[in-house]
Amino acid sequence: MGKGRSSRNERRPIRVGVGRETNFNRETDLVSSRLTILIVTNGEDTEMDYLKALKGEAWVRLGRVVVAFENGDPLNAVETARKRRIKDDFDHAWVVSDVDDFDVDKAQALAVKCDIELMLSKPCFEFWLLLHFEYSDRFFENCGKVGDKLTGYLPAWDKTRLDYSHFRQNVFEAAKRAKRLHSNPDSHSKTDLWRLVELLSSEEAGL
Repeated sequence: MGKGRSSRNERRPIRVGVGRETNFNRETDLVSSRLTILIVTNGEDTEMDYLKALKGEAWVRLGRVVVAFENGDPLNAVETARKRRIKDDFDHAWVVSDVDDFDVDKAQALAVKCDIELMLSKPCFEFWLLLHFEYSDRFFENCGKVGDKLTGYLPAWDKTRLDYSHFRQNVFEAAKRAKRLHSNPDSHSKTDLWRLVELLSSEEAGL
């Protein structure tokens, strides 16, 4: 733990789900601008490219956002986030991971215990990207099937070379669609990435 902070419970708070009609006072804005955030993902290509571009958006209200890759399953990503948050004294740590065929129960339990935001996509991160173009609650057998659907909008789609410009205009729309899916118990595919947009943007998203 870094100097000046005696426990995790004293970390600066972050506001979630605040609509654009909210008026932030200057004190709240200054606190947000000083927050340090660690985002760990186990997706080396698509996720890293997207998240690095996303954190640079003008509407991101937080201070310092670091995106890091950690190979392995969701549990390993959460454990890495836990250790690095302590080592580098981040205010908050978030983890972005696919569900795929992983057993996510242990990762979810550790995330709750360590106060880490675990954001899962079922079946994969590409489903979040698809929501930039359409609302869908259909079943996708695997990530490849989601990619096939994406090529209908992006014929040259290549998950190893993501072009963020194809997605940036629809980030908030994707978040609204993902949040709608979150409240639908019958949805076969889901993603928690709407929470990431809320956490990063506060008043701009209007979710």
